[in-house]
Amino acid sequence: MRTKRHCRNPPPPSDQTLRRIGEDRISALPDALLILILSYLPVIDAVKTGVLSKRWSRLWTWTPNLVFDQLGEWDEKSNNFVPFIDAFLVLHSSPKIQKLAIDMDYRKRLHLDNSMDEWLRFASGRAAEELNLQLSELGYFHSWDFRANVERYLLPSFIYSNNSMKRLDMSFIDVQPSDAISWPLLQSLSIRSAFITESTIQKILLGSPHLKILELSNCEGFDLLRIDSKSLKRLVIHGIWHPSGGTDDVLQISAPNILSLEISGHFYKRRVQLLDVSSLVDVVINLQVWVEDRRCVLVEHSNILREILRKIRHVEKLNVGACSIKANSDIGNSCAPDVLEEKKKCKHPHK
Repeated sequence: MRTKRHCRNPPPPSDQTLRRIGEDRISALPDALLILILSYLPVIDAVKTGVLSKRWSRLWTWTPNLVFDQLGEWDEKSNNFVPFIDAFLVLHSSPKIQKLAIDMDYRKRLHLDNSMDEWLRFASGRAAEELNLQLSELGYFHSWDFRANVERYLLPSFIYSNNSMKRLDMSFIDVQPSDAISWPLLQSLSIRSAFITESTIQKILLGSPHLKILELSNCEGFDLLRIDSKSLKRLVIHGIWHPSGGTDDVLQISAPNILSLEISGHFYKRRVQLLDVSSLVDVVINLQVWVEDRRCVLVEHSNILREILRKIRHVEKLNVGACSIKANSDIGNSCAPDVLEEKKKCKHPHK
């Protein structure tokens, strides 16, 4: 017969235990560790910690990662976003920052452009290693016409000479350097939704001797990408809306030293022609079909894909996205087998 167990009440906590429970262990951490913790918080939340105590009142001014996200942290109708950044940067104390990231709805206004110039001047003066500038205009993204009458932010001239920046990611920004570019430490560059000319791309490549990754997404203004850089190893072309203004609808790519290439997105009225890509090892192709005259577009899509595959038979890894495979299967049996046959001719295609 089992004996009934009697549960004993735990003894009351000692005075020493109570003192430990009430202890503010976080504030006992060194300033450097607290600042590191604050750097992982949204900026607006980091600022709020200033009310905790006198010691906390200025810790947020030393955070190295400055991320301002209007869409994620602010009411879209709020007019306080820009003044908040202005005030924050004035009070910031650290002589060095790691990153400045700004994600905001942009509509061209003189006072906004002046503020943004000052923000970038602040980042340059504090030797920021990463700049992430995601600007957008709602009306622009609801229009399929890339040449819609919109005005983008013009990147200020002083940014084109920067000795600390290692990563630059920007969208809806005009890149128009009047002189040579000097980005000696830049390793990764991503440009989205911009008009950028062939001469500007050449200036970037010449002025960025350590650039490893170049991504151009939904950009226009060039018909030829000639990349002779020995440092650049990965090229991503994601969608191009229109030809640069001439009658040629071909985008030519010559990049004899790159190891990785991704071609994806919509290539409306464009055809991709690979010239010299002899060093390629890894290729991703995921073209998306623009539905207008569906049969005509699908056939053109198949021709583009077939031409690309013929130039990359030597690669070790090939990934053909679902959109491309689906488009070719939709054409009918007359086109799809040819494309798949080209794929089989690669050394080690990966499905």
